[in-house]
Amino acid sequence: MAELFVAIYQPRNAIFQIVGEPCNFKYDERAATPEDSIHHIKNIRVAEIDYINHFRQIVKGQKIENEIYHWGCQQWVIDVLESLVADGLLSDYDHDEAKLKLDPLFGVQLEDKYEA
Repeated sequence: MAELFVAIYQPRNAIFQIVGEPCNFKYDERAATPEDSIHHIKNIRVAEIDYINHFRQIVKGQKIENEIYHWGCQQWVIDVLESLVADGLLSDYDHDEAKLKLDPLFGVQLEDKYEA
């Protein structure tokens, strides 16, 4: 006779980011807890995402503007948030609230429109 068990796991944490230098960024996703990084400052809550696989597709497919020297990680985050709104995974309200919190932390002037 075999025994049946149900394994209970802690929720998995993941980091979605681009890494590199201007004009040479690439997408990076890793299973990790952000707080474990020595570079971590704080987490900014944006929203609960119900469809994680759809979320991953959007984030992984987000265009990386390597042709623009002054474009970087902060703009990529804003672009991802806008793509999430466009695909219905993030509300306009949550997007606007996130931008209000992020703009002062990024410490750079983010352009609403930019040319490739």
